[in-house]
Amino acid sequence: MTSPPGGAVLGRRAPQDPSGAPDPAPSRHRHRAARTYRPRLPAAVLWPSAALVLVALLGLQAVRQAARPGEGLLSAEAFLRTATRDEASAAVFSPDGLAALHMAVYAAVTRAFDRADTLVTAGRELLLVVTVVSAVLLWGTARRLGFGSASTAVAMLVAGVPPLLSTMGLLDLPARFAVPWLLLAALLTVGGSPSRTGLGIALVSTVLAVLLAPDVLVLLLTGGAAALLTGVLAPRGTRRARLIAAGLLGGGAVAVALLLGDPAPGAAASGVAPGALLTAALVFVVIGGLAVATLDSLRVPAFALVATTLLTQLPSGRLSALVVCLPVAAVLSAGLARSLVRPRPETTRRVLRIAGATVLAAAALTTVVVLLRTPASTAAGRNPAGAVIDWARTGQSRDIHLVAENPLRAQLIHAGAGPDAVGPPGARPDEPQTTVLTVLSGAPPDGAMVLARFPGDGAAGPLLVVDPAPGIPTGEELTRRRSLAAALLANPATTPGERAADVLGSGEVDPRLLSVLAALGAQYGVGVQDFPLADGEPREGPLARRALVDRLAGDPLVPGAPATERLVAWLEAQLPPFAPDAVTSTEQGVRIEFAYVSAPDALVSASAP
Repeated sequence: MTSPPGGAVLGRRAPQDPSGAPDPAPSRHRHRAARTYRPRLPAAVLWPSAALVLVALLGLQAVRQAARPGEGLLSAEAFLRTATRDEASAAVFSPDGLAALHMAVYAAVTRAFDRADTLVTAGRELLLVVTVVSAVLLWGTARRLGFGSASTAVAMLVAGVPPLLSTMGLLDLPARFAVPWLLLAALLTVGGSPSRTGLGIALVSTVLAVLLAPDVLVLLLTGGAAALLTGVLAPRGTRRARLIAAGLLGGGAVAVALLLGDPAPGAAASGVAPGALLTAALVFVVIGGLAVATLDSLRVPAFALVATTLLTQLPSGRLSALVVCLPVAAVLSAGLARSLVRPRPETTRRVLRIAGATVLAAAALTTVVVLLRTPASTAAGRNPAGAVIDWARTGQSRDIHLVAENPLRAQLIHAGAGPDAVGPPGARPDEPQTTVLTVLSGAPPDGAMVLARFPGDGAAGPLLVVDPAPGIPTGEELTRRRSLAAALLANPATTPGERAADVLGSGEVDPRLLSVLAALGAQYGVGVQDFPLADGEPREGPLARRALVDRLAGDPLVPGAPATERLVAWLEAQLPPFAPDAVTSTEQGVRIEFAYVSAPDALVSASAP
């Protein structure tokens, strides 16, 4: 059988050129060349997933580090909003107030304040969540911008890793909470035509980001000016109109930057060195400048990055501006890396992928090892405020009232003290006989007496309980106390322990306790084994106000013995100010304890006939 004329086969007509001659037979490989390569799902998510895992691991490592000065302000503010009847110090729509509201909502949903040992731990937990959520949003934003898997991973690493390796990764600045809102707005608006719902959500997200970090407004205004100048925004408008509008937006950005002024107190006390801020600003300017020169599709955010960095860092050096600019710098860095790698041969790109995978795997493995080997004593989960509460509850009078600055006050309440037991500085209890003691971190003020000292958490220094205005005995009161101590020590019926003899010899004994011991020694004969200290109390400073008595008239004071019952009955019969606040019978003897008062010598003098 012969083929039909013209080369038709099985009813199909072969393609012909204009001359009528049949076209050459189509290549059987032509359809393969027309296909575009689309990576399979595992390949598309492999690099970003690996970057997300590394960021999460580094975040866990940062959470376990020791607390730093200035940390915990927002979590303390949030805790006082939710757990006490006190009014918070920051307005709700201020950056600090809105960030504290984020923390309060998170803690209410996840019970973070109930689960965490310290407020710092609860705050760091939310910061870890914010870091991971920001990385996921940046992942989606980079993909909508047309970035490949490797470029997306680069953007996520640049945005997430440097803060976690530095002090900035532990700062609970309001700007940290602005970043995910800003990225959510970018995810909903870039790379396509957003719906009305998406635009509404993006608008709300942008407003929240601006309220949390006003530096975002500078970034938006400079970006709008750049979009007008390049014709991305209002392309149908005249050049003159775009120039006028861009000038207005640029002037607004300058005005906002000048109005922002100095950094917030939390950022100033963050411990970030000015040199580090300057270095980061220079890096951002270099990245933005290179992107303006080489990346046409990212020229608008590149210009916004450079302008915002210069406007916010030259006058005052605002850390919050660097925080909100970091995701932009990360996207531009990924774009620059892509532009450098894309022209390379396939072999070179394969080598780079292998090297990148090796570095990611090594970094993740190293972080896991460090996490497993980090001792618990260096983690942020310790609660030094709990030791202060234990000291205040152990043998202390109910007439003692503690005061402390935030966030220490919030930490004390979180550790178990009632809101009425710990007040802000300057608070005075209703009872005039109440002794007001101050809890602080670091060095005590001049003239204050340190009553207890507890190891602090991190670089903030130890926690101190101090009497800001201790009573000073008169010369007559001091002479009377030392004479009474010497007489008790010289009494042959007194049998002191070694340390008890040293304390009696110095005369540094509370005159209420000293009068009771002198009366017992004169009436019965008494054995003073020791003047024990509570946990945290220094050996030198306050007067000894606890005594362990082991013998009365030569009889050992063991639980249930007649001598013990006689001594307890005698002590219970005493009148103030000589009535002990606590009498405890132990196997070692009877513990006699008086609560702290600022001026015990004056109290004894006032009771004299």
